[in-house]
Amino acid sequence: MSIVNRTKDSVRFQHMHHRQRFSKTIKTFGMTKAEINKAHADWIAEIERGKFALKRYTIRQYSEKWLEMYVEGICRPHVAKNYRLQLKNHILPRFGSKYLEQITPMMINNYVLELKKTPSLNSEGTLSVGTIKKIYAVFKNIMNTAYQNDLIPQNPFSKVHLSFSDMEKQETLHFWDEEEVKKAIELLKQETNENKYLVYFALGTGLRLSEIFGLDWADIDFENSTITVNKSRQKNKGKMIELPCKTGSSVRKITIPISVRDMLLRYRMNHMSNKYVFSNLDPDKGTQWYRTWVRKSGLPVIRFHDLRHTHATVLLAEGVDIKTISKRLGHSNIGITMNVYTHVLEDLDRKASEAIDSVI
Repeated sequence: MSIVNRTKDSVRFQHMHHRQRFSKTIKTFGMTKAEINKAHADWIAEIERGKFALKRYTIRQYSEKWLEMYVEGICRPHVAKNYRLQLKNHILPRFGSKYLEQITPMMINNYVLELKKTPSLNSEGTLSVGTIKKIYAVFKNIMNTAYQNDLIPQNPFSKVHLSFSDMEKQETLHFWDEEEVKKAIELLKQETNENKYLVYFALGTGLRLSEIFGLDWADIDFENSTITVNKSRQKNKGKMIELPCKTGSSVRKITIPISVRDMLLRYRMNHMSNKYVFSNLDPDKGTQWYRTWVRKSGLPVIRFHDLRHTHATVLLAEGVDIKTISKRLGHSNIGITMNVYTHVLEDLDRKASEAIDSVI
């Protein structure tokens, strides 16, 4: 038994038991050496108590063990929740009853083709490229760890060479234009449900939902109309927990529109005793309310996360430079921003060409 591949924030365990090799990577941020050693010993004890006693596993059986050993308590709560949803909604209905060793490269290739035609559960049309890539990554990770633990003689994903670039070229970004944003704001003014403030705030700041819920009143400078994003809050097993920002670059200070500042001032009158700005709201109920509201609004149906894209595209249309937008969104580098908004930038470039053409 051994602990290998130590890094600053993680460590990899390895162990041989009954001629089977087991491995596991855990996040060690904030853990002492004694705590790491205890986690290592507990993991070995679980293996030797028969955690992998079965000789053959179905995808359904092994996925539960994969979640327990490689996901729960290691990944962020919203990531673990997303993995479970991909399994429940897509992978298990198709492969749950099949044994690990029955999965072939051809099955995987055919499955990706099926996913391209699968209707989306949360919006119009088929699954997005991003969703398909997440499903693929979850399935691949499950089979990778099964191979690492010697539960299958070979990993079928090692012979699958897919490129998602063609799919990505076909996919368009979903967002509202400036007129649609104005219409949304007018409709929100007529709403009495306080979840409307989440929509208004997302449009005005471009923050991720978890970042919105991570804001406390001390993070807001009303005098200078700025907010400091330095943490996030997510739901985990029914409870809200505070977490660090997604990346180091996600920690940022941005200026907010005067209208958003005034909205917060009005909102604070009834909620200033709470630590967090939106303590009284729930992220799941908030996004559920949003989906219902947007369908009856007459606006194009987009996801709550697309409000972040809307914020960025409106700024681009108004001539704000890409570096400033990248900083506001908390991207680690400007290349990420340019990659996400390639189609928007190309459209703006065409408009710029038409504008100069009208002059010369």
